[in-house]
Amino acid sequence: MNILIIYLLAFSILVFIIFLAVRTIMKIRSISTNKEKDKNISKIDVQDEDLVFKLQELKKMHHEGTISKQEFKLAKEKLLKKK
Repeated sequence: MNILIIYLLAFSILVFIIFLAVRTIMKIRSISTNKEKDKNISKIDVQDEDLVFKLQELKKMHHEGTISKQEFKLAKEKLLKKK
């Protein structure tokens, strides 16, 4: 009878340890996926800011007369197609 109680107690402790391990692994995975999402979002933001900057530069060059209207349209279309 005593051995049965010891086995049940040991089994209960083992199940509890496995439960804690699985819960910890799930938390680590969710944290790492959140970091990856944040990295992807920051890459998108940087790319968008870069695109906006390049379009502003093109507009400035067009207004200054450095490039013609045709060249402006072609360069703008080329930038937007890259996106």
